[in-house]
Amino acid sequence: MADIIELSQRVIARDAKNSPKVAALFIIASGCWFVLDLAGIKDLTIPWLAAPLLPIAAIYLMERSGTIHWFKGMTLPSLCVLASVVAFVWVLKSKYPLPTVSIYVALGSFIAAFSFLMFRMWTYQPIDRDVH
Repeated sequence: MADIIELSQRVIARDAKNSPKVAALFIIASGCWFVLDLAGIKDLTIPWLAAPLLPIAAIYLMERSGTIHWFKGMTLPSLCVLASVVAFVWVLKSKYPLPTVSIYVALGSFIAAFSFLMFRMWTYQPIDRDVH
């Protein structure tokens, strides 16, 4: 029983450590979408809807190169969730008739990406490579 409680406390501690990272990434993307709205872009089917993914992708590349360490481990799952949301909106708001299966694929990709993000938030703990 003590092992279950200890495991639960570690998961909650990891979630509390990783949640602000995900929140910051989503706030960055939300800010970009807000700027697009202020710029007058209202059509949800144009490629500009994916523009907020570019700063997140840049953060991911900087994370991979070792420039940014704070977002470590959370950028790729957050990018997957945001990309699947953009794909889902494109499928739903498309002006052209699309096969019904595309809606299911877009929804399935969102569920998979969100599951990946939740799993990563609860289990990811960065490895301290400086300790020998």
